[in-house]
Amino acid sequence: MLGRLTADDQDGYHRVRCPAAAGKIRCPLRPASMTLDRDRPKILQHPEHPQACCAQQTITVPPGVLAKTAQKHDYPSAPWRRSYARRTGAERGFATIKDPATSDITRGWCRLIVLTPLMLFATTLLIVRNQRILRAWDARQEDSQHRAAKGLPPKTRKRRRKTLADLAAGPPYPGAATTAAATRRKHAPTQDKPGTGPGHSAQGPAPGHRPPSRPECQTQT
Repeated sequence: MLGRLTADDQDGYHRVRCPAAAGKIRCPLRPASMTLDRDRPKILQHPEHPQACCAQQTITVPPGVLAKTAQKHDYPSAPWRRSYARRTGAERGFATIKDPATSDITRGWCRLIVLTPLMLFATTLLIVRNQRILRAWDARQEDSQHRAAKGLPPKTRKRRRKTLADLAAGPPYPGAATTAAATRRKHAPTQDKPGTGPGHSAQGPAPGHRPPSRPECQTQT
């Protein structure tokens, strides 16, 4: 992706530069870029007939190029991250107001059908949500101040994410041996011992018990 160098002028034109010329990737068409570290991406197959962006230092892009998908800030620059953080904040707000544990706005949460009262309800709900977030933030700040007064570091969340190296080096999950033994017993072949097969009891026949005799055929003469 070509890196933007200037903002749009009054006619919508701006200047861009090849990423290899900017020192972001390695490309054989830019010999100076091949001196970069090998951890940078490298262009393996460059075009046989280089375009203007490969031969010049900068090019001018008219306003009609990628007008629909154009971004205000270059990805992933710091201004782009700050701008994109607004979307994450909006999605986080939608998730909290849809949480049934706090404020649920699923289907049937109100029975008004006009836009004005619905907007009033939603605005009130967002105000309550913001107040709840602010109270939680004030409580965390107060707790951090108390811990700092005692010489303790701020309380942080427990890390839940584990890497592949942590999973490979750690012990197996609890119950792995029990599960493996139960699987072996389930698939192991079974053999009937004398006196323990079908129709036999482990404690032997009861006193006075007679085995069933074979019924005799009744014939009529």
